[in-house]
Amino acid sequence: ERAHPLAKWWAYAAVMRALKVWDAMATWKRYAWITLVVAGPYVAWVCYLWFHLQSGLLRPRVAVDHPRPVLIVGTQSSGTTQMSHQLARIGLEVGHETSDATWDFARDGTISWLHGMRFMPGRAPPATIASMCRRFRRNMGWHPAQFRAPALGCSYRSTWDACWSAECAGIVTREWGCATRGTCETPFDVSLLQLRHPLRAMESLAAKFCPPDDHLAGAFKPPHVDFLETAAALWPERTDWNVSGCVDALGWYVALYTRDMLAAKDAGFIADAYRVEATPPCEVASRAGLLLTNARARGRCETVMKMRRREGVNGGVDGRGRATTTTTAKGKNVRNE
Repeated sequence: ERAHPLAKWWAYAAVMRALKVWDAMATWKRYAWITLVVAGPYVAWVCYLWFHLQSGLLRPRVAVDHPRPVLIVGTQSSGTTQMSHQLARIGLEVGHETSDATWDFARDGTISWLHGMRFMPGRAPPATIASMCRRFRRNMGWHPAQFRAPALGCSYRSTWDACWSAECAGIVTREWGCATRGTCETPFDVSLLQLRHPLRAMESLAAKFCPPDDHLAGAFKPPHVDFLETAAALWPERTDWNVSGCVDALGWYVALYTRDMLAAKDAGFIADAYRVEATPPCEVASRAGLLLTNARARGRCETVMKMRRREGVNGGVDGRGRATTTTTAKGKNVRNE
């Protein structure tokens, strides 16, 4: 019998041997290999997170009660997602909608809208706790795992169950207004308020929560039920969330959230506020004091500022790690596109 022309190559021979072994394997072994291929990437990712965040081999672990440099709060659609990405580009680990540093890269801080609960007045009413913890609302970005690893041992394999509901009740009870009482489980050295033009924020929120009316041009259907339930739970003093128009409901959400956060700023619990349209990430890092403690972020900001100066844009980092004023040419800020 004539040999295959590729038989002399070791790679071909190795493939042929592997195919013979595969054919000889029992069915259960094949399933085992398929399981390994499917589950392998997930296991590898979990091991990567454990090695970097929990093992303590590369750097110290960050416990839930360990102070973090900065907390940034702002309404949904105020640009928190983009700001978190921009801070990551300069080398900072600021978690978006999470402060759990055991499973997320959040050792430098958190940027979130629901972490603003700590600045809400008073204590959470029982009706608010019951409504917030009744079910999982994916569209609102709310889950107890955002704050810490579950104290009740809830399984991450389950999105929501009785255990997560009980965990949620404990977190809402503890977090609501904890800044005024000084009892927050996760302390932050500096708290900042991120503001976006209200109409731009409402425009973005409308794209998420206001479905267009198919029968009336330019009109909207009622807001998404997840938004209505969450807004009614956070601000029960308003009783017309279900009857006001979608745009009106979004406007009240932006207004009431901003009102409570500005009240916390006036009381000294939030150190400063900035307009996201006019504040680059290096300036945010500077206000948080991160350029003084993070050499990598400081170096990247200095590089960015040097490039901008060569392009004719003013700005830089002074000797004390503070970003100097930077102006952005009109139309060049991606947050306004």
